[in-house]
Amino acid sequence: MQALTGEPEGRPPVRHLGRRFADGQEHPGFEVRREVADDRIVNRPVVLVFVIAASAVDACVDPGSLWVAYRVSYQRVAFPGRSRGAAAIEGEVVIAEGVLPAWDGV
Repeated sequence: MQALTGEPEGRPPVRHLGRRFADGQEHPGFEVRREVADDRIVNRPVVLVFVIAASAVDACVDPGSLWVAYRVSYQRVAFPGRSRGAAAIEGEVVIAEGVLPAWDGV
């Protein structure tokens, strides 16, 4: 999931859902990779919260022009990376994307 605000500068917030792995020793000299977490979407809803920085809102001359664009994509991982988001991606399909107003006029 990726969320983009009307601010062109900076990197948009990204959240990767998937399995997480960690290296460990099963026996002395034998290192194994174990699954330690799994937050993939499987038969249950998942709520992701992205906070829009106050500086992005304050920088808008016209708050009515503030918006949030979103993109949800499914990525097939060829090889998991050592750090979060560092996996080798084999393929990607965009599932949904759009633009939402972020200002409620209050």
